[in-house]
Amino acid sequence: MIKITLFILFLFFPGILPAQTASSYNSYDEVTYSQSPLLKGYLCKPSETGPYPAVIFNHGGKGNIIGGDPKGICQALAKDGFIGFSPIRRPDTSMPGRMADIFAALTYLQNVPKVDRNRIGMIGFSSGGLITYVSGTRYPELKALVIMAAAPPPDNRNFETGAFRILAPVLLLVAQNDNVHQGVDHVANMKRIDKALKKAGKKVELIVYPPYGTDGHKLFYEVGDYWQDVITFLKTIFFNPRTV
Repeated sequence: MIKITLFILFLFFPGILPAQTASSYNSYDEVTYSQSPLLKGYLCKPSETGPYPAVIFNHGGKGNIIGGDPKGICQALAKDGFIGFSPIRRPDTSMPGRMADIFAALTYLQNVPKVDRNRIGMIGFSSGGLITYVSGTRYPELKALVIMAAAPPPDNRNFETGAFRILAPVLLLVAQNDNVHQGVDHVANMKRIDKALKKAGKKVELIVYPPYGTDGHKLFYEVGDYWQDVITFLKTIFFNPRTV
């Protein structure tokens, strides 16, 4: 059973992230990707020489609460042949603050040894899904976007704004009953994104999963059955020379 993996964020205390494990592909490191403000994250690498495609995971949540499974997704990416990076953002709920942290994370990842800078993608859940969408409109170097149950844009902005700037293929994932979490209809949000991207002529696929429990948002609280769709999508793009 998928468990809730929300935990309280303590970025400014040492040792908040566990030390590296012993597994060759399932290991992770605590890294600092920004000094001012001090920001940390999980970095996971396969054990072979590389270079590898790399994928950022943008967690959900608000303020000091983190939604999703940053460490688990980082490890799952490494297991499947990617360098995974899960940056933990500052507890700033403003869009400018969030995007500043993601720019710092992307800059950091591009300079990690073994990373193929021509093969970088991004995954996001909930508020991190919105951040991933916005990142796709700003950073053409992103070659693949996976958006899971995205939060609505701030200030009633339209998803169509900037959709034409997205160059990467996009995979959209949501559970059929994800329409009650914190009063947000995430299914409607994902359909709006799908419509906006199709209207802009972009390559996009929307998968709506069967209802999950009493709150479909919790489908993405942990790496689960949906992960096979994520990995199939990423491998099709990053391990097929014709698509990169």
